[in-house]
Order: sequence, then C-alpha cells, then structure tokens
Amino acid sequence: MASAAELRSIIGADLEFLASEQADMFLAVCVEMVANAFDHGGGIGGFRVRHDHSRGLLTVEIDDFSSAPPRVVSGDPTRLRGRGMAIVDGLTEWGVRRSRDGKTVWAVMTCVCRSSTRCAVSAG
Repeated sequence: MASAAELRSIIGADLEFLASEQADMFLAVCVEMVANAFDHGGGIGGFRVRHDHSRGLLTVEIDDFSSAPPRVVSGDPTRLRGRGMAIVDGLTEWGVRRSRDGKTVWAVMTCVCRSSTRCAVSAG
C-alpha cells in the first residue's frame, strides 16, 4: 500500500477540476483520514476516491484493520495533533462500515467543477 505522502500526491494531482479552495479542503479531509488510519487503524487496507459529477459529490473511502470507530475529539488548541476527525466532521458527511477485517471510514463532500466538462478522480 502507498504511503501517506504518495496518496496525497496521487489525490492532489487528480483534483485539478476543482476550485483550489475546494481541492485544498478535500485533500485535507483525505490526509486526515489517511493519518487516522495509520495512527489508529493499523494502516491502510484500501483507498478509494470517487467523483459523482451528476450529483456533485466527492467521496473518499479508507479501509483499515481496526474495528474501533474514529472519534471526533474537541482537541486542546495547544496540541499539535488530535483534531483530524473534527476537521473531517466539519467539512463532510462521514460514517463507518464495519467489515470482517476492520472497517471502512467514508466521507462525502459536495463539489463544483471549475468547468462544465465531465471530470473524474482516479486515485485508488
């Protein structure tokens, strides 16, 4: 499986169809979810990003190896870490699907393409 840095690079390269602020927000969500899977889920078992152009939705799904659901924690503002799922929660609708090997954490965000051409995200 790719490292967090490799996944950031793959995703970022495929978000050119979005306005830069929106691409930055979606990338931040993906980065936080990847970090959470590495830090609390035993690593990444699978990673998918989809763009539903007709509905204007971006979805990221990350499989990990822990059955424990992510927690949204009101982080101490003096701490450098610990607010990842709060960021995800603030920018997306998200949830968890349990599986035999762990779980899939998903997040969905609305999007608007910069142009009217059909666009797709191909990471994963």
